[in-house]
Amino acid sequence: MPKNRIFSDLDFSFTAHDATGDVMRVYDVNAIKASIKHLVLTEFYGRPFHPEIGSSAAGLLFELWSPLLDKAIKTTVTDIIANHEPRAEVLDVRATFSDKSYTYFIEVDLFLKALLQEVTIDFLLERAR
Repeated sequence: MPKNRIFSDLDFSFTAHDATGDVMRVYDVNAIKASIKHLVLTEFYGRPFHPEIGSSAAGLLFELWSPLLDKAIKTTVTDIIANHEPRAEVLDVRATFSDKSYTYFIEVDLFLKALLQEVTIDFLLERAR
């Protein structure tokens, strides 16, 4: 018998299902991880009809690096998740700066409320050239 799935979303890599040709779906933990990643990477006015959803994390990459920039990125990531993702609670955010490629490697420790488990999501925050 298949497992009961609580959350589902489209796979934004747009991988086609082998049998049906439809876009695949992601479930539960992977759906929440994808949602959080897209929230952080979305800029303000990037979603039609929802200009209030977005973060300034990508824009902060154009600032000169300082310890305050690390704090600003951590605060931005924490705020966007707290304001727009009710399924997750932020436990910790780590931002590691790479001065060679001027990117941030972001790691977020989360507690997923409905699934009662802790997970870590990581992604790269980089400037588009």
